[in-house]
Amino acid sequence: MALRDEGSPRDIELRERAFAKLSRTSNSSEDQTQDIDARRLALLGKKQRLQRRFGRVSLVAFSTTLLASWESIACLLQDGLINGGPAALIYGLVFSFAGSLATCASLAEMTSMLPTSAGQYHWVAELAPIRYAKSLSYTAGMVTGFARLSIAASAAYVAATEIQGLLVFNIGSYVSQNWHGTFIYWGILTVAALVNILGIKFFPHIETLAFIHHVCFFFVFLVPLVYLSPRSTASFVFANFENVGGWKSNGVSWGIGLLASAWAFVGIDGTSHMSEEVRNSENVVPQSMVIAFFISGAMAFGASIGILFSVGDLKTILNTSTNYPIIQMFYTATQSKGATTAIISGLMLTSVFSTFGLLASASRLTWALARDNTFPLSNYFKHVDKGYVIPVRSILLITIVSGLLGLINIWSTTAFTAMTSLSLIGQYTSYLLPISLMAIRRTGKKVVPYGPFRLGRWGLFLNLTSVAYTAVLIIFMVLPPYQPVTVKNMNYAGVVFGAALISPWGSFDTSAPSFERNRYNDSVNAPILQKWSVYFTNGAEADNYNQPFNASDAWWKGLDGVVDQMLVTAGTDEVLLDVIARFAKRMEAIHPEVRTLLAPKEFHDQPFVEPADNNEERSQQGKLLKTWLVARMTKGL
Repeated sequence: MALRDEGSPRDIELRERAFAKLSRTSNSSEDQTQDIDARRLALLGKKQRLQRRFGRVSLVAFSTTLLASWESIACLLQDGLINGGPAALIYGLVFSFAGSLATCASLAEMTSMLPTSAGQYHWVAELAPIRYAKSLSYTAGMVTGFARLSIAASAAYVAATEIQGLLVFNIGSYVSQNWHGTFIYWGILTVAALVNILGIKFFPHIETLAFIHHVCFFFVFLVPLVYLSPRSTASFVFANFENVGGWKSNGVSWGIGLLASAWAFVGIDGTSHMSEEVRNSENVVPQSMVIAFFISGAMAFGASIGILFSVGDLKTILNTSTNYPIIQMFYTATQSKGATTAIISGLMLTSVFSTFGLLASASRLTWALARDNTFPLSNYFKHVDKGYVIPVRSILLITIVSGLLGLINIWSTTAFTAMTSLSLIGQYTSYLLPISLMAIRRTGKKVVPYGPFRLGRWGLFLNLTSVAYTAVLIIFMVLPPYQPVTVKNMNYAGVVFGAALISPWGSFDTSAPSFERNRYNDSVNAPILQKWSVYFTNGAEADNYNQPFNASDAWWKGLDGVVDQMLVTAGTDEVLLDVIARFAKRMEAIHPEVRTLLAPKEFHDQPFVEPADNNEERSQQGKLLKTWLVARMTKGL
């Protein structure tokens, strides 16, 4: 793997010409570098809109604190201990490190090739066959955006629940409520947004300070834990396998436990979305990604071994009322609530710092999507504030949408914590497409437009390793952590992610009689739906993917070979009732296993709206959706 390569002759010529011109107009090497970055961006068809504030040191700091690797191991310890136990955590970390290294190196090479905020969807557009480039890049963009949003929300949620865990630990009379966690979560998101906007001039310095905290606190955390805790044996750490989740197969149990170790390396692409704010980005960004990955890997290994040698009684820490075994471990070690609170507060602070970077990364991707007119209200969200020189509207959008996701926690913690797995599934799915295309391009005749950072002869091997690792990870991440499966312990990540990949629209036609009949009964009406359809298509032509209800029977041919069963639900008070009913009849004629429910006196999206008022039992659709989804997802487990 070469961290520095001059690139193609054409790249060398462009740099020499740019430097020659700049040497006559500027005496500042920093100005020269930024001008070359702008010219490089122009060659990619983009205009320099954001200010390049980050250098190599601050970007390594940003990348490392964004991963928060060893803190993730400490916070998600229980996932690995329940499924797999200590030995699986150690060997799972080795497995995750190897697979994630291949992924990181592959992403770094593509970042050097195309250093823009767009990331995955820009790489896919460049690498995919021309015939499929538009549809595949759009898919990559939507999946990546969904993943960046969910991972930012997850980090803030971890910090919020750590605070709740400390409240339970310190105040005996405190009863943890879901809405308490949501309010804390909103507070953390608000702080992150303020830092991203008002503190943007100092953001690289804030990230550097966060990195210093990340490294120094590693020793502050580990030394007292290892020194004061009861010592576990080497056989417990390296040879003890646990299957508390109830799975019949120890291999499946170990695979599910990978969540804890894989989470330590999730999100490394976040750095690539900051490329347009980094000086000498085609070199600095990929190098920073790899350097940060090795730093994070070393610290994650150190933390894992130190924690596992200090676990103590496994049942005691897993049954803690704080929901965080690490809190109980520190209390067992120090026998001091004050010392335990101080240490866990430092751990919580790293999750907050991580949220800063994750929010920045997600907002830059959203802005890039809007800039390319592939996002609803693109003209509004591609705006760059002239004072702060950042996409303030995109930052606020990600903050608000993440905040709205917090409402799910008021209804069901199980549904919200599914975002932990959801972040992994979405994130690694967004890696799978461009890395697969890169591997295919390497074996073909078409030239790969490499940047200065190249993997050389190791490229194909690392690409294929990443693809294999990603596929294995996605399979295990959709499985529930416990057997037998119930509504409460079900892992809904796969269901939610699958729904996110489906068009949210059926038809743009508003002429059906139910639009007039239910205009005063439903929560939406024809004018609203017409406006939404305009925003949804953003000028694209109507087709069978954005209006599947209008597709011909021939288009649906073969559906029964892909989908075992279908469920179609609607409320009789919906304006879309007639359209949905017609679609259900068509599906019943095409597919042998279709179940249809037209629930009396229920409105549009009622089963998804009503949980906010804790009245989920009111909806027939809601009841059926729960039982049907659990039955489908647990079939054969």
